[in-house]
Amino acid sequence: MTAKILLVDDMIVNIKMLATQLGLQYYDVHIANNGEEAIKQSLAIQPDIILIDIMMPGIDGIQATKIIKTNPATMHIPIIVLTAQNSEDAKISALNAGADDFLTKPLREHIVSVRLKSLLRIKFMTDELRLRDSTSEQFGTFTPACFEQYSNLSGETAVLVNDDLGEREKIIKLLEGYSMKVDTCSSWSELSNLIQDHNYSLFMVSTQISDEDGLLICSHIKNIEKFRHTPILILTEESDEETISKGLEIGVTDYVSSPVDVHELLARTKTQIRRKKYQDVLRANYLNSLSLSIMDQMTHLYNRGYLDAHLQNLMKRFQEVGKILSIIIMDVDHFKQVNDTYGHTSGDVVIKEVAKRLPFNIRPTDLCARYGGDEFVIVFPEVGILDAIHAGERIQKTIATIPFVLANLQNITCTVSIGVAEMTPSDTPISLLDRADKCLYQAKAQGRNRLVAANTPQGDVPTTTA
Repeated sequence: MTAKILLVDDMIVNIKMLATQLGLQYYDVHIANNGEEAIKQSLAIQPDIILIDIMMPGIDGIQATKIIKTNPATMHIPIIVLTAQNSEDAKISALNAGADDFLTKPLREHIVSVRLKSLLRIKFMTDELRLRDSTSEQFGTFTPACFEQYSNLSGETAVLVNDDLGEREKIIKLLEGYSMKVDTCSSWSELSNLIQDHNYSLFMVSTQISDEDGLLICSHIKNIEKFRHTPILILTEESDEETISKGLEIGVTDYVSSPVDVHELLARTKTQIRRKKYQDVLRANYLNSLSLSIMDQMTHLYNRGYLDAHLQNLMKRFQEVGKILSIIIMDVDHFKQVNDTYGHTSGDVVIKEVAKRLPFNIRPTDLCARYGGDEFVIVFPEVGILDAIHAGERIQKTIATIPFVLANLQNITCTVSIGVAEMTPSDTPISLLDRADKCLYQAKAQGRNRLVAANTPQGDVPTTTA
């Protein structure tokens, strides 16, 4: 796993030693000699991870961490704080500043390697979400990052898997003091019952449970789809490097040493919740922008862009295997007159109501899209033209026989004209849509509220009136 790493230390000897170790693992190493330079480089080169020493002149490692983590442009970059002092106060200060981990010198090469890989997996996933999210600002759906807001534990839910009653009570008291809800259990069977009805923000799993394999429980959690992105924090002995390494390798996101220091647990819990909230916002923005990019916002049908892409893929696949496909193009008769007589708000009501009625006359596998204005297109996979005609006739009847209630509660009657075409082996999406569109114009020319179809098995172009 290669990545861009920024090393920050004012001691040249320390920098060279660590840079050599990381270079042997094929990391792209960049160097900064003080906190100020680290802040500038974090913006300029956008490293995948930062390793920063605490003790530096000017802006120290903790101050630099806080500045980097409170900047929306760099808050997603994982930071590991390094120090020669094995001080709980320093560790907690670093974690509260936003650091993702805290390692004490001399560094254990294996732990550094495993921790880097674990944080980089999270970073690369976040990068992918940020890339997808880049279109959100164009649609006005972007939610800006806020360090303090994401660190708030109020209303979050966690589950603690631990059979040490004293430790359980201590952790519950701590987190509930920050308005966090904590469920507890002591085995996988109990946890599997809990997770059926809950969506947890954090899992805390002890690796010292009697008659249970804590890492196996973590593995089970990671294999559940709805919890795939939920952080897991293990409680383990600090000296148990093998368990820590295995845990990080299978997807555990962090660890706390037993006996648990409540201040460290609180700081690491905030880190995990903050990261999850940030990633959740990115996912929500992406899904929202995806919805905006493929759905028509007035009717909640697919839009023309999605129709064009879907129809092209579908036709190519069906033509390769010799399957049939038909389409309908329809529009509302005298729609301009509706707008001119009753106003554009009433016109919107008609469009929305037509869109609501269409799904009741087609199959779930059929694709219905708003083509633009008052035009709609329906794609019927594995349906010949005669069945498509029948579907079109049902739609015409549904539209024509049920009055439309406008915003002023006035009832009006509307009809639609329809063109139908079946795909041929040589068709392209453009040619297929064009033939259906020509049939639609014929239906309009013949008096509206009609259906005209091309390419029937008999070779004629039947005309029907609802």
